Amino acid sequence: MVLLTITPRMAQMLQQAHNSTQCPPHFQKSLAPYMPGATHDDNEHLGQAVAFETLWQAYQCLKSTTDSLLDGDLAHILAGVAVYQPPPVIKEKDPAFQAHLDKIKLELAQKEYMTMVSGVAVNERHRMGSTIAQEMKQVNQNLTVVINIAFSIVAVFVSVMWWGKASVPDPGMQ
Repeated sequence: MVLLTITPRMAQMLQQAHNSTQCPPHFQKSLAPYMPGATHDDNEHLGQAVAFETLWQAYQCLKSTTDSLLDGDLAHILAGVAVYQPPPVIKEKDPAFQAHLDKIKLELAQKEYMTMVSGVAVNERHRMGSTIAQEMKQVNQNLTVVINIAFSIVAVFVSVMWWGKASVPDPGMQ
């Protein structure tokens, strides 16, 4: 069964078929939900679905009457119509399943947190060095770096002076 979205022209045709004396009474009863005033809002039926077979029967009833205000053929009435697509059904999640998903999310968050903080020192002792030997080793490394820099500076100074003496053959400088 093909469902179509009700347009104003369709609503007018269905209303005429509902009020027509040529249409069978059982068919007129089936048209009652599409009539204005069937609900609180007169235009509430617009945008709802109606079966193509129902439209076809209404058209056939009105085509045979002379008092019909039907303007045009069925193609004119169906112009601009869209196939009705019902709104998606949203299923409720099982509470046990939702609780299981929440537990998994919590475990993943905890694991991610533990991975993130695994390299961070836990207490002051770990942060400052665990033994005096490690602190002395660090001081020794720093002192070695300072001495190497000082010797490098002296060596550069001496080499520049030596090059300066060798490159300028001025008798007054000797």
